[in-house]
Amino acid sequence: NDHEVKEKFEVRGWAHVSKDLDLVTVTKALLESVTSQTTTAGDLNILQVQLQQSLSNKKFLLVLDDIWYGRYVGWNSMNDIFNVGEMGSKIIITTRDERVALPMQTFLYVHRLRCLETEDSWSLLAKHALVPNNYQQRSNLENIGKEIAKKCDGLPLAAVALGGLLRTKLSQDYWSDVLKSSIWELTNDEVQPALLLSYRYLPSPLKGCFAYCSIFPKNSILMKKMVVQLWIAEGLIPQPKSEKSWEKVAEEYFDELVLRSLIRQRSIDDIDDNEVDDEEVCFEMHDLINDLAMIVSSPYCIRLDEQKPHYRVRHLSYNRGHFDSYDKFDKLYGLKGLRTFLPLPLQKISSSSCYVSEKLIFDLLQHMKQLRALSLSSYRNITELPNSIGNLKYLRYLNLSDTNIERLPSETCKLYNLQTLLLSNCSHLTKLPKDMGKLVNLRHLDIRGTRLKEIPVQLSQLENLQTLSNFVVSKHDIGLKIADLGKYSHLQGKLSISRLQNVTNLSHASQANLEMKKQIDELELRWVNINVPSYSQIQSDVFEQLRPQSSLKSLRIVGYGGNNFPTWFGGSSFGNMVHLDIWYCEYCSWLPPLGQLGNLKKLIIGQMKSVKSIGPEFYGSDSPLFQPFPLLETLKFCSMPQWEEWKLTGGTSTMFPRLTRLSLRHCPKLNLNIPLGQLGNLKELTIEGMKSLKTLGTEFYGSSSSPLLQPFPSLETLEFRQMEEWEEWKLIGGTTIEFPSLKLLSLSECPKLKGNIPGNLPSLTRLSLYKCPKFKGNIPGSLPSLASLSLEYCTDLKGMTPNNLPSLSNLVIEECPLLMDSRHLDDNSNIIITRPSSDVFSQLMICINSLQKMYLINIPSLTSFPRDGLPKTLQSLTIQDCENLEFLPRESLHNYKSLENLSIHSSCNSMTSFTLGSLPVLKTLNIRNCKNLKSILIVEDVLQHNLLFLRSLNIWSCDELESVSLCGFPIPNLIDLRLGWCKKLRSLPEPMNLLASLREMSICNLPNLQSFSIDDFPISLQEMRVGIVGGILWNTTWERLTSLSLFQIWGDDILKPVMKMEVPLLPVSLVTLLIFDVEDIGCLHGMWLQHLTSLKTLEFSCCCNLKSLPKEGLPSSLKELFIYKCPLLKASLLGKRGKEWRKVAHIPTIVIDHELIT
Repeated sequence: NDHEVKEKFEVRGWAHVSKDLDLVTVTKALLESVTSQTTTAGDLNILQVQLQQSLSNKKFLLVLDDIWYGRYVGWNSMNDIFNVGEMGSKIIITTRDERVALPMQTFLYVHRLRCLETEDSWSLLAKHALVPNNYQQRSNLENIGKEIAKKCDGLPLAAVALGGLLRTKLSQDYWSDVLKSSIWELTNDEVQPALLLSYRYLPSPLKGCFAYCSIFPKNSILMKKMVVQLWIAEGLIPQPKSEKSWEKVAEEYFDELVLRSLIRQRSIDDIDDNEVDDEEVCFEMHDLINDLAMIVSSPYCIRLDEQKPHYRVRHLSYNRGHFDSYDKFDKLYGLKGLRTFLPLPLQKISSSSCYVSEKLIFDLLQHMKQLRALSLSSYRNITELPNSIGNLKYLRYLNLSDTNIERLPSETCKLYNLQTLLLSNCSHLTKLPKDMGKLVNLRHLDIRGTRLKEIPVQLSQLENLQTLSNFVVSKHDIGLKIADLGKYSHLQGKLSISRLQNVTNLSHASQANLEMKKQIDELELRWVNINVPSYSQIQSDVFEQLRPQSSLKSLRIVGYGGNNFPTWFGGSSFGNMVHLDIWYCEYCSWLPPLGQLGNLKKLIIGQMKSVKSIGPEFYGSDSPLFQPFPLLETLKFCSMPQWEEWKLTGGTSTMFPRLTRLSLRHCPKLNLNIPLGQLGNLKELTIEGMKSLKTLGTEFYGSSSSPLLQPFPSLETLEFRQMEEWEEWKLIGGTTIEFPSLKLLSLSECPKLKGNIPGNLPSLTRLSLYKCPKFKGNIPGSLPSLASLSLEYCTDLKGMTPNNLPSLSNLVIEECPLLMDSRHLDDNSNIIITRPSSDVFSQLMICINSLQKMYLINIPSLTSFPRDGLPKTLQSLTIQDCENLEFLPRESLHNYKSLENLSIHSSCNSMTSFTLGSLPVLKTLNIRNCKNLKSILIVEDVLQHNLLFLRSLNIWSCDELESVSLCGFPIPNLIDLRLGWCKKLRSLPEPMNLLASLREMSICNLPNLQSFSIDDFPISLQEMRVGIVGGILWNTTWERLTSLSLFQIWGDDILKPVMKMEVPLLPVSLVTLLIFDVEDIGCLHGMWLQHLTSLKTLEFSCCCNLKSLPKEGLPSSLKELFIYKCPLLKASLLGKRGKEWRKVAHIPTIVIDHELIT
């Protein structure tokens, strides 16, 4: 995630590979890393195809980290995937075993990391063990320390871990004891002795906490708060002897493990923004430390995906799947001593929904009566819990976050030992049990993201609560009132108080005693606007009483209905505040003195409908000696419909000395002639929806009287969006460079903008114009750093006169009809053709010597390419909706020795044939809806070497296409062939066996296709999709296709012959069978499925009349059955007692219309 890496590689993927993982897991990990999405696919071929598509035509960097055994890599099957990227793509492999690296030397450079020298090991050890600048201490321990460093065998992690151990006692005796330890004599291939020493010298309670972390797989994100809660629930934290809380002691234990380098803080760049809460610090364990934890925790802690459970297991985790059927858990019967049941990952899953068997919830869990910690988070099909939940008397931790649970049974209130109840993002939960007060040990209740309208009044008895994420103020006696908040003196962390409109008694508001809650550092105050004027003064008085403690770090105000902010708001006494949000305070006409918040770094203000002017009152003082907002870095204003004036006394540089991000969005009346150019540290500026702006004047840049002023010296990103009335952008002119550091300039949806854009932008790398139909100005001719230029829906853009675009690599032109037009109108509105359109294109292409990708979309005026052709550096060309464009002449194609990807969609109507092999290194060819294309062929004079590169051939919706002919030439590396919706196509490429590497083939909606023989299909074929074709010669040679693992059938015409054959046709290698859009078949009779002993996944979709499965049953190997939009079959199965259910009862995972049945 390094910045330079992101710039050089479009796609980046990281897969951690352990010694127990197979190729499926590696491919899945890479795919999820590349796409940032969770995938539910489990079939290797499907995963490989998806990964290949994600990498295709992109420059990628892949890291396969910590490979143990070469056989798991499966390079032969991965080569085709890795070869689809652009030139310059890289793969990095790390391994501890040289035997893995050596076989790869033929195609990958091997870099051997040398061990540290003794002196370097000692330096690293001392850094973690000794107090900086204490030279006397260092000299006393240096000799012993160097001897210890020698035993680290040059391993940095060993030195770091030992440093964490030795820092606990800086005495010669203790260090000598470590040096002489018998553990150094142990020989263990799985863990280094130095790491064992780190564990041996841990205090006893810390040993248990460390060992417990073995239930988290390698590369897991560890969230400190959640780990601490689990430790406490499992009884790993001893009774505090002082006034410290359990949580405080556990946090100290966690910090001690961090100090000892047994847990480390995770890099921010390695964390997906969707995985964790904002600003939450995350941690992880090094792989070798994780191995150590696994050894010392055995046999009590296991990961279900990696180890078999046994009677001694106490703590169990597993990786949550898309569909977790009961088959996954039935081996847990008899584990009566189980204390932890934990699906992973700990953090929320945002990319997909997960489902779990109801049998687990309603049957198995009630037998686990020793459970201390139970999580069912992120299972979307959980809507209720059984009443038997109340029998888990020892339960201390219950996590139901991100489920669809609608209610908690009253028996939940019998869980008297419960300490932590997590219900965040349970958006269907509207009510809690009334007897919640019986949970006398409850310390953490997280109800963020629920729809609770009130909290049971009995909860006021739980005065030891430390977490109450959302305090819902009730207006009824059955719920908590604001005064009850005062009883919770131990609350800490984040607190949201909602439905504050229900507070009408000022004394009750003061009794909330927020000012004394010293451990609350993030506070949200939320009202629901009820639009009753008489309530305005009440809300003002209530807000005055809700003064928080002065060390608050974050405050968010939403929906406040008063006319004025309280006197304490924004005062300098809140010196620790770094983040402030103010939203929907519609009746306040002025802002509080927020400039006095000396440590404020982020300020967001939105939906303030009554504010007309922002001036000195906002800054806190107009004294020249006062510095407002000294540390503010981010400032955003959004949806301020009446805001007209922004007074900047002394200039923006005085008011905002550290500001780096400024956003002004939907403030339609604001006069934008503000000297924003004086913001010397500003890096990002977004201006959106400013309807009053017609002319952006020179005042925008700052003082025009000083020629020495450099406006916007640091600005890197400038975006204008939805500027409906903006017509003119006035430039400074002369020798001044308006934006010397600007890298991205984007103008989007500015319908009246006509003028030019700044012409001297030496640092600009990306320029985008989108939906600026009146823009007629020139694109600057000299942009030496410009790498990406996008011109979309600029209908009046007439010309470009570039003379120096040496860095341009990506060009997009879409619906700019006049840009390539060779015509103009004379005084009598007559069309005059002044020059060929190819000359216009030539002028555009001139001096573009580095172009790699070009997209030409919806340019009907474009009739031909430049006479001299396109830049020879071009790697990818997409032509779409350019029906009048004549494609490049065949005799010139051999010059394009970098062009790897070509897509022609609804374009080039004059093209009647396309010759494969004419482009020397073409990898991917996509042709769609080319009206007059009749043939795709290989001519006799083609260089066969040119055919070696072609990997993917996709032809769709070409109504006149009659033939795809290989003319006897092999295309040995073609992987993917897709032909569809070509009404006149008579035959497939023949002979098919010339496609020796073909892995995926799709042929659909080819009604004129003559019968073809499966005999010709290459044995390499792994996936085949067939539907609505003329005729297929079904024969008995399917056994040749020993690699075919996925077969998809569309329509009755394909399925009926398969079922009728006396000898089963489908190859026994099939793993996945998909049957779609079958309308006339009601019963799947016959023996055509029984022989499929490798079949794992069977899916029926849109089979409207299908109501019964084969009476002979389904293969016993089946693991997954998916049924979508098959109403009759669904009705037959859901009874679960009829003969249809008996046919599928052996299948572990059955999903009907996205509902997990088993």
